[in-house]
Amino acid sequence: MSTWLNTLCKRMKYDRESWKRWRIVVANGIRAGGILGCVILGFMNSQSALALSIGSEAPDFYANSTNGEIHFHEELEGRYSILFSHPQDFTPVCTTEIGELARRIGEFQRRKTSLYILSINTVDEHNRWAKDINRFLNQDSDKPLPFALLGNSPGFDSVIDIARRYSMLPGGPGEDRGPDIKNDGYGSAKDNATVRTVFIIGPDKHIRLTMAYPMTVGRNVDEILRTLDAIQFADRTGLATPVNWKPGESGIVPPGMTDEEAREKYENVIKVNDYLRYASDLKQMSGG
Repeated sequence: MSTWLNTLCKRMKYDRESWKRWRIVVANGIRAGGILGCVILGFMNSQSALALSIGSEAPDFYANSTNGEIHFHEELEGRYSILFSHPQDFTPVCTTEIGELARRIGEFQRRKTSLYILSINTVDEHNRWAKDINRFLNQDSDKPLPFALLGNSPGFDSVIDIARRYSMLPGGPGEDRGPDIKNDGYGSAKDNATVRTVFIIGPDKHIRLTMAYPMTVGRNVDEILRTLDAIQFADRTGLATPVNWKPGESGIVPPGMTDEEAREKYENVIKVNDYLRYASDLKQMSGG
């Protein structure tokens, strides 16, 4: 009973926060033009939630998972995070992808980055799927996966609704499926083909990078790690990264910085032309 009450309280807290956001939208709409303005502004707000782009705040949600309850914005606080979407449990390509993420979890942990997996199934089904993933890795089938698989559970946001918030499933055959449909009611993996994306989210809760893959192409964990490294390198130094950049290589000095400012701030500045200058890292400040 205490677990149920705790879930209810968190659900109410999340709903209160959502209501506060909509109350602001309603108030602004009425001030802008009465009831019609309220309706228009509310519609624009709902549509903008589907138009996610780099720099957008990652939508919040309250979900159940194989690691317990997830209030996403609380989880994101102060950490890099990656949200992966998958069309359905017990699918072959996704089994290899999640297995590889589990095998290389230490590389994400060294980068202080949390992983979250979304798939259109229940938490119980995720736990059964995890056994297959462990067998793929040739390890104990009961070993828990080192990240959360978000799934459908009563009292939580449905995974399909979360997918819509992240523009993973904007429409198509699965549009009207609800969280209470059992067995194959969520459609086939082909039905859920649009749910196959990657979001890298910064410690400020904003989306830093997105990737979308077709059903026939398995994701490249090396490339995901490379882009994560590039984002963290840019955050730390202010340098951009050139084509095919890898950790340890030089970055590109921001165009708005003078040569003098660049040499004062960065190590090993090399000027190719007026707009292309390389630098290896921030200058190490000597202690006083």
